[in-house]
Amino acid sequence: MQSYTPFSKSAIVLLTLTILTCTSCRENPQRAAQKQAAKAVSAALQTYQRTSSFEEAQKELQNLDAEAAGQDTAIFLKAGFSYTKASTLQTQLPNTRKQIENNIAALSKTLDKISGLGLETAELNAAVNSHKEAIDSITAQLKGTESQPGLSDQAHELENELARLQEQKAGLDNQAKQTQDQANKLQRDSADLLRKAQSAQGDEKLKLQQQAYALLSGENGGTSQAKILAQSQGFADQAAAIQSRINEVQPKLKYLQDAITAAREKLTQLENATLVTDAQARMAQIETELAELSKQAQDQLSTVLQAKQDYEKAFTEISGLYTDAANGFKSSSSQAMDQLAKIAQADASFRSALLTSDYAISLNHIAARLAVLPQIEGVSDSANAATEQIASAASEMISKAIEDYNDSANTYDRIRARQELGKTVKSAQLLALDQMAQLAVTSERSQVAADALARAKELIDEQIETDRSFIDTPPAKLYYQLSGTTPPPPPVAPDTNAPAADEDESSTPAEANAITEPNSPDTNSALEEVPDANAEPSI
Repeated sequence: MQSYTPFSKSAIVLLTLTILTCTSCRENPQRAAQKQAAKAVSAALQTYQRTSSFEEAQKELQNLDAEAAGQDTAIFLKAGFSYTKASTLQTQLPNTRKQIENNIAALSKTLDKISGLGLETAELNAAVNSHKEAIDSITAQLKGTESQPGLSDQAHELENELARLQEQKAGLDNQAKQTQDQANKLQRDSADLLRKAQSAQGDEKLKLQQQAYALLSGENGGTSQAKILAQSQGFADQAAAIQSRINEVQPKLKYLQDAITAAREKLTQLENATLVTDAQARMAQIETELAELSKQAQDQLSTVLQAKQDYEKAFTEISGLYTDAANGFKSSSSQAMDQLAKIAQADASFRSALLTSDYAISLNHIAARLAVLPQIEGVSDSANAATEQIASAASEMISKAIEDYNDSANTYDRIRARQELGKTVKSAQLLALDQMAQLAVTSERSQVAADALARAKELIDEQIETDRSFIDTPPAKLYYQLSGTTPPPPPVAPDTNAPAADEDESSTPAEANAITEPNSPDTNSALEEVPDANAEPSI
């Protein structure tokens, strides 16, 4: 699952401003704690700028006396711990899902063996009743009939499919490596510029810093590092999906090849006057093996269901932590920390939605795998009941994920921010709506998808009235992809040769803007500045 941290930098900056604007000016323990907090947050921001890692930045805050720094700060940081713990635990979920898939694969293999032994029993019965009928049956098994392909044809088909899958995976692995290398190069180039900036002064230092950040964000016409990493992850995910299919095809092919070998050997025995007594002895052996395999299959099904329960337990814990984090951020939303707390609350809801959406998709995948298992007496009833229960839970989780996406979008909508922070907030809100629409489409909830896309269009139209570049943000591009529409054309430029009727020709554009927008904010606002961690904070 992709990571999403659009609020982190703004959150740290806003927390800095909250601490910097405290009203107390006396040098007492609380005052000292507030100064320490300001410096720690500044250091955290610089760490984030240097590493692009919010987890690394938070280490700067681990020794902070949160209670002395203020109640809202303490509540916020406590919620942040829940958020971080949830993010950490979430990284372990893929291993849990993989274990479930491995258990289902083992169960499938056992059921295939049972099916194979059932087929062999039928063949032996045919041999006892008639050598000829047995020979005809095995011949048909190998070569097939008009209505049923033979084992040889099936094996050949799987061999071709396996070769095709392996070729596709090799190509995707190569694409993933190339894009990852490209992203790494951007990171190195950006780091080189930042190192140069450390030894530069004045405008040259600022210019180098801006070049470094522009290189990562793709502002100069290149592709951003985030987009390249997303592409690399996309290739890797596709390769993993193909590998999953390869893991399914290979044991099936091996089973068919073994079955072909066994069938040919049995055909040779029958053609060389196989004794009925041998067939009867083998059927007795099969009966023993079937009893053992049936018990093994039941145990394996229990293991699958237990692993699914463990997965559900882990999901519930992580989901609860995100909920605790969102509630905590909401509780810390005083006037001083309003923007920061709402941003954190919205992001926690978004993370919860991503988690729940991924969990629902995994449940659907598990249900689909169980649904195609061979129907074997003593196992199928329990497997079918579990399949229905898991599919129902998946539907409920999709509804929860949609609700979390909606909560996230609504919370972002309540944030009043300007300039770059405002653009970031609206971009995050649009991404929540995009993801909600995408999930609704894949789960065939057309009305939810339509409503989400309508809200997204309204948001985009509102933003591009004042900032045309909003169209180029990744969430906006995703919206146009999901909706099947294209961005509106840019407005027609006015005729520069035509005289202005009501405008003073001597006024410059800047003066005209000053007239129409006397209180427009400075683009170099405090929200975009990086405090010096070693500077004395002004209160």
